[in-house]
Amino acid sequence: MQRYQVSKHSVGIQGDVLYVKYVAGVTLEELQQMDALVAPHVDPLLPIYVVYDVSEAGLMTPQARRHSAERNKEMRCSAAVIYGTTLFTRAAIALVLSAVRLISKSLPEIAYVNSELEADAWIAAHRLRNRDAPGPIDKRLG
Repeated sequence: MQRYQVSKHSVGIQGDVLYVKYVAGVTLEELQQMDALVAPHVDPLLPIYVVYDVSEAGLMTPQARRHSAERNKEMRCSAAVIYGTTLFTRAAIALVLSAVRLISKSLPEIAYVNSELEADAWIAAHRLRNRDAPGPIDKRLG
């Protein structure tokens, strides 16, 4: 997997899974740099999973939260899996999700696990649960 560094943070992509690790606070400029690095590797028409490691994360600036919410509208995220949370980081995540809900009517499924290994296992199980579910095209035609 190719990983990219942006300030103290890192982002990588493997297949249809985007791996994001936040270290300390997150700014709008950092998110925009991460987006630019990942964009060539992501097909906007295909769904993607996102795994967040927030074990060393700080708060997102309000501008970064707004950008994250806007990006959620554009990305076809199947689910987000988050690990490394504390009570404080879950509260911070709740702020970001509140912003997403204000802008977007749809929010991907979100799961909290204890490690990247558990995140990968959760995604594998999610794929199995949803492999026979109708996709967006099937829903429009059905």
